[in-house]
Parts: sequence; C-alpha cells; structure tokens
Amino acid sequence: MNYEERVVGFIDILGFKDKLTKTVDSNDNDVPERITEIIHVYEEIQSIWKTESISLELNTRKVSIFSDCIVVSFKASEPAQLFTTLVDVKNLIMALIARGILCRGALCWGKLLHTEQYLFGPALVEAYTLESKAALYPRVILDRDLVNKSVEYVTDQVEQNREIDDLLMLLNKDTDGMYYIDYFFKAQMALDRIDKEFPSYVDNLRKLIADGLKRNSHSSRAAIKIKYLWMRERFNNMVKEVQSTEYLSSTKSYVSDDLYIYFKSLKEISPNRFARSDNLLSR
Repeated sequence: MNYEERVVGFIDILGFKDKLTKTVDSNDNDVPERITEIIHVYEEIQSIWKTESISLELNTRKVSIFSDCIVVSFKASEPAQLFTTLVDVKNLIMALIARGILCRGALCWGKLLHTEQYLFGPALVEAYTLESKAALYPRVILDRDLVNKSVEYVTDQVEQNREIDDLLMLLNKDTDGMYYIDYFFKAQMALDRIDKEFPSYVDNLRKLIADGLKRNSHSSRAAIKIKYLWMRERFNNMVKEVQSTEYLSSTKSYVSDDLYIYFKSLKEISPNRFARSDNLLSR
C-alpha cells in the first residue's frame, strides 16, 4: 500500500475540552443538557460534510471526526475540490460561531493515507504542526503555494486564473503572510440571504468577541485574550471596509435599504472597552 498525494486539513475545535469537563458535575454525575449540547455540536459538524458532491464519481474527499479534531482530505488531482472544501470549512466556522465556538486549523499538500481504517502520513503531521504552531489565532490557514498547486491539474490557463480568483474570494492575507479563510467581511459569500442573515451573523460575531475580551481581560489570561484581539482587529477592518464610500456606493443598488442602513450604522469594537490595568495607582 502506498501513500496518495492529497490535500489535508486539520481543524481543532477550541475550548471543546472545557465543554466536555462540564458534562459531569462535581459529584461525577452526568449533566444531560451539557451532553446534549455536545451532541448538537457533533451533528452540526457532520451536517456540513453531507453535500451532494459526495456522491460524484470523482469525489475523493474523506472526513474523520474524533473528539475535538476534524481531518478532511482529498486527492490533489481532483478538480475544484479545494474550492468546495474551503467553502465547507467556512460554513463550519460560521456554524460553530453561531454556537459560541471557535476553531483553528491548517491545510497543506503531501503524502497521506486516509481510508475508513487508516489515517496517517507526513501531510497529516505537517497540517497538525501548522495548526498548533502557525495558525495561532482562531483561523484556518493555508499557504499561497497550496492555492497555486491546486490548479496544476487544470490545463487551460484561463481556467487556472478563474480557479485562483474563486479561491481568493474566500481568503484573506494576514499580516504574517499566511492566507486564511475569511469569516469576517467575506462571510457574506456563504450566506443565501445576505439581507437577513448577515446582520444577525455580524451581531453574533461581535458579541462573541466582546464577551471573549471581557472574560479574558486579566493579564493572567493574556494567551487567550490575544486570540480575541486578533478577531477584534479583523472585525474592525470589516467595519471599515463595508463603510467605505466605494463599497457603500457599489452595494446601494442591489442590497435592501435595511442592509444599507445596517452597513452605515455598524460600529467597531472599541480597543479600550475591555482594557484592564493591573496598576494599583490606576484604580
């Protein structure tokens, strides 16, 4: 048996272990409502991967879910599968956010064996290492090289360029040079009814970030706080983008009046609102 050349994504659900500890109380009794909550999270995850494309003859995607980790992979030679998988990962990120849960992950290209019985290979090790050492924040990252390599099997240059353009519609380039799935501004592209769904999603995202900053304002929780600071910066960048004169002008003709007003009234998350000083003289 040999390895296959596959694209593999490793995704870690953040804070899931803490949720699991709350499924039993201090007397080691089950907490049914907490267990049900975990089951609903699993059902949400599983529903993301139940797409019509799974029945296509060319589809080579495999998904494994265990504890707080998800591994998704597909043959590198499969046309357009990277775009489909990135869309599904974005849907997963947004569905988990609706439940107040964040995730982090990475995608890479390499040798992997992924079947119903086996899951191992250098590519899995690399994806896990990227997730744990490079992703750092609640984001799913991939290198631009993966975007370029994913179209190697598309022979037509025009089709290659179109495929890359489609992929970049889902991604944003971060300050460290890594590309990540943009679930802030570009979340609009994953919604069926942007007029109704985008304001609700953004309000929920704002609350998640604000609550995270508030809960982790003390310096002893700096490692967690920095994740929410990263999210706040991207959220505020999104606000600036939707409120730019260029964007408002370009969208006014095709969005509802309510959404247009929502864009104009959207507020940034203040950098000072959840700041906390440990200096006694400042109290």
